[in-house]
Amino acid sequence: MKTLMQRPLRFKSGQRGLSLVELMIGMALGLIVTAGIVYIYLGSRQSYKMQDNMARIQENGRYAMEILSREIRMAGYQGCSSATFTNTINPQTAAADNYAWDFTRSAIEGYNATGSGTWSSVTSGSPATAVSVSNIDAAVVSGTDVISLRTTDNLNISIVGQPTDNNCSGTTADLKVTSNTQLSDGMIVMATNCSHAAVFQITNFNSSQNVVHNTGTGTPGNATKDMGACFVGGEIVGISAKSYYIRNNPAGVPALYRKIGAGTTDVKELVDGIENMQIQYGVDNDGNGSIDQYVDAGHASLDSADEWKNVRSVRISLLLVSQDNNVTDAPQKYVYNGSTVTPTDRRLRYVFTSTIGVRNRLQ
Repeated sequence: MKTLMQRPLRFKSGQRGLSLVELMIGMALGLIVTAGIVYIYLGSRQSYKMQDNMARIQENGRYAMEILSREIRMAGYQGCSSATFTNTINPQTAAADNYAWDFTRSAIEGYNATGSGTWSSVTSGSPATAVSVSNIDAAVVSGTDVISLRTTDNLNISIVGQPTDNNCSGTTADLKVTSNTQLSDGMIVMATNCSHAAVFQITNFNSSQNVVHNTGTGTPGNATKDMGACFVGGEIVGISAKSYYIRNNPAGVPALYRKIGAGTTDVKELVDGIENMQIQYGVDNDGNGSIDQYVDAGHASLDSADEWKNVRSVRISLLLVSQDNNVTDAPQKYVYNGSTVTPTDRRLRYVFTSTIGVRNRLQ
C-alpha cells in the first residue's frame, strides 16, 4: 500500500483565455464606449455645423447691410451743392432704360417684384410702370423688393479750367482737370461745386486732361453741352443709377445682386444666402423734416415721381438662409414681414433689420 507521501503531486492547471460570458460582457462594454464616442462626435459635428452656418449668416448679413446702408446714406449726394442741378444727359423718354439716365428723378425709388419679369409700383412714370423688369433683371425673385439709388463716387479730380478762355459762360463743351487715369470716353460723371451740379457724358478725354462733353455722340449722349455754370475750382465725381435686388445665382442659391446703369454686363452678385428683402420707406408728408409714416413702394404716399423725393429714411429687412440643409433638428419656424412661416427644409434662417437715414435729405 502506497503511502500518501508516495503519491505523485498533481497541480490543477490555471484557466487560459476568456469564457464566453466574459467575452460578451467585454464586447458589450466596448460597444457602449464606442457608441458614446460616436454620439459625442456626431453631436460635436452637428454643433460645429450649426455654429459655422450661423457665423456665415451673421457675416453675410452684416456685409449686405453695410453695402446697402452706405449707398442709401449717400443717395442724392451732389458734392457740397444741394440746390441747383442740371442734367445734360439725353433723357431718352421713349427708351426702356430712361430710369438709368434721368438723374433729375428721385435719388431713391423702390419697387415690388410680383413675378418673373414684373415689378409693381403705382408711381407714375416709374420704371415699374414704364418698362419691364427685364430691362434690369428678369430673374428677380418674385415677392421680394427692389431699390434703385442714384449715387456718386469720389474720384478726387479737380476742375482747373473751362477752355478756352475760362469765362465760364456755361456753353463751352470742355473742362480741364488735374492729371488722372480714372476718366474715359463714355463715362457719365458730375461736375460739382458749392453752388451748382451738372451731370454729363464724356465724349472725349484726351492726353491734355481736357474733358469734352459734346452733343450728338454716345449712348445715351448729351442733350446739350451747356452745363449752366462755371465749375473752375470744383470737382468731377462719378455718378450712376444702381439697382439692388434678390435673384438666384448660377448655383441656385438666392443672393443680393447689384446692377449699375442700363447695360447687361455690369451685374454683380454681392452676397449669397439672402432669401428675401423687404423694404419700407420713411416719408415726410408735410415737409416739416420729420418722418410721418413708413410705407412700402406701392403706397399712395408714393404715387408720383415727386413724392419719392419725400423719402427721408429706408427700413430694410433681410432674410438670410444657411447654405447647408439639415442644420436644425426640425423645420425652423420664423417670423418675417409680419407672418410666421414654417419652411419645408431644415435650414437655419435669421432676420436682419436696419433703418437708414438719407443724409442728404435729413434736416
